[in-house]
Amino acid sequence: MRTFMRDVPDLDPSIVLKDKLVCVALPPAALAPPALDVLHARDLLYLEKGGPAQAHRLESHVRLGYPSQQSIVENNCNAVLLHGLSALALMKTKVLVRFETILVPAGIPYALARPAIFRHARRGRLRVRGQTELASGRYWVIETLVKSLDNRRQYGPAGTQPLDFLQRLAGLDYAILRWVDSIEAGTHEGDIDIVVSAADAPKVAELFRDRVATWPLDIYSEDGSGGFFFAQAPYLKPSMARQLLQSAVTRASGLRVPSDQFRFLSFAYHLLLHIKSRRVPPGTNILGPGTFRSPKYYEELLRLARVAGAEEPRTFDDLEQALRRADCWPSFDLLGFYAEKNPFLKHRYFGRTQYRPGLMTVFVRDFGGGLSPVPAIRDHLREKFEIWAEGSVTEANRQRIENGVRGGNWSDPTAPNGTAKPVYWFVCIDPKPAPPSARTRRKRARFDNENTNFKHTIRLAVGARGVKEQRIVHSSDNSTEALEHIGFLDITGMEALAARFRVD
Repeated sequence: MRTFMRDVPDLDPSIVLKDKLVCVALPPAALAPPALDVLHARDLLYLEKGGPAQAHRLESHVRLGYPSQQSIVENNCNAVLLHGLSALALMKTKVLVRFETILVPAGIPYALARPAIFRHARRGRLRVRGQTELASGRYWVIETLVKSLDNRRQYGPAGTQPLDFLQRLAGLDYAILRWVDSIEAGTHEGDIDIVVSAADAPKVAELFRDRVATWPLDIYSEDGSGGFFFAQAPYLKPSMARQLLQSAVTRASGLRVPSDQFRFLSFAYHLLLHIKSRRVPPGTNILGPGTFRSPKYYEELLRLARVAGAEEPRTFDDLEQALRRADCWPSFDLLGFYAEKNPFLKHRYFGRTQYRPGLMTVFVRDFGGGLSPVPAIRDHLREKFEIWAEGSVTEANRQRIENGVRGGNWSDPTAPNGTAKPVYWFVCIDPKPAPPSARTRRKRARFDNENTNFKHTIRLAVGARGVKEQRIVHSSDNSTEALEHIGFLDITGMEALAARFRVD
């Protein structure tokens, strides 16, 4: 540890903080905004004990209260100064993900953060660049090396109303999903959910990076690409998201919203399949004012149904049927992503199975090598499985596979252009399926066969070097999901295969 910190250089503070959005947590009196203005920071956010509950924009900086460590990461800043007990926030990896540069004062704050700094450094998450001198004293300068794959959470400019900054989205292909009336009235509180075309999602993120931003925005691309996803998957069934965007209309305020039908359907999808149902007791079917955290969700659901001319839903079955009738129901694969941390969905859709373990589909993804990895992957699969069928992804089945498998999300930052789409497939039979281990059940509740984890061996053996685990293959999690995938392949013999694995 002593070697790790020895002979660190002195750094020019104007270089360390130049053109950055700087968050100053629990600032000392000596570090007033003028002391940082001279260092040419782009903008400043001061998080203060006893500060305002809502961001207050001043000429040189933004003021905001510091109720807890969580407030440190709830903004778009890319540099942070951690004073006092806020230095303990370094124990959490999400702080490294949020910021590029972290400054910790020498002395007590550094002593508090030191164990976390050494732990993260050993794991390759950060490096200490040196020390620098500010008006309030000496600081350790840390460069973070962790990059987030999740770009969903963005922020709108501090000190402005949502209506004002959302009007800046004019010309982009987007739709605000919920609560647009309160946004227009200036009474909205909380985050704002927006679906955007895959091409325009990064543009939304770029719009608000010029100044400190603190109003939470959740940006979802139509297919989950670019890291604009929910639970590592598209927020909505991709075909539904595209229809929703096509239906969008521009209101007198300048904001774009889905048609009345898709406002209702997207809200039904949200209540049934997203976070809102995580607190619903498994087995619940009746809907009412007490079903969700606040009665407003049920009231809004009924209102949207009436506006859309739809029957008012009274049960979760009603929500599911409304989505199925509109062809907005997700694939079994996508449903599995939603159920990962949702006991209600696990019980409702994964509590029982019609099929025995032992069937698996594997899709080879193109990380720039096209079909070249296929022979090696085939050899590895034969070590544990019987290959029942295989083939290239063709124009005839490409759209069904890309939309239906992996939740429709094939993005990967290590792939050319950020996308690694499927180019080849295998249907495999495991002659000796094994019950999932306790660890597998804890991490992947949908797995029905421990041998499915063999995909990790293939990834490490065939994937690119220098990447911890390149996801060059994607596999089904269970036999039911595999059969759904096989339906996308347009091959014969599926009925006999399903009968072979069907539970008597």
